[in-house]
Amino acid sequence: MRVESLLDEMDNMIDRAKGTLFGGGKKALDAEELRRYIDDLRLALPNELRIAKTIISDQKNILSEAQSEADGIIRKAEERARQLVNQEEIVRTATKMAMEKKDAADARAKVIRKTAEDYAEKTLQDVENIMSQRLDDIRRAKQSLNNRRKASADTVSEEAPADVVSSD
Repeated sequence: MRVESLLDEMDNMIDRAKGTLFGGGKKALDAEELRRYIDDLRLALPNELRIAKTIISDQKNILSEAQSEADGIIRKAEERARQLVNQEEIVRTATKMAMEKKDAADARAKVIRKTAEDYAEKTLQDVENIMSQRLDDIRRAKQSLNNRRKASADTVSEEAPADVVSSD
């Protein structure tokens, strides 16, 4: 900032200077005053340059930190995106596996159901056959009992006196 004020003072010095008689726009300047301004400029420039360098360095550091932070944010975002993709892939794989297991379970249940129905049908058929045989046995036993009764009744009526047999 000091450099700018020195340059402004030098500019004012030129404006205040008096023109020369036959100079054609030339002005006479105080050489001592101009030399002081130049010396002050030489002293101020290193300080101004140091400040400018510091500002540029700070700016580079700020930009570097900002870039590092931005890179970190991008890395985190990319990692999160990979995780989401992986998670989505896991969900997709799990869903596929679940569907495959459900289909296999449905197929197994169908086989088990068919086997159970076949077993039940065979068992009921066996029970029906056994019951039919027992019913036939019961009918034969009943017929045999009726035949023995009839035979026994015929034998009793041939041996019994007529008045005992006929009680009508």
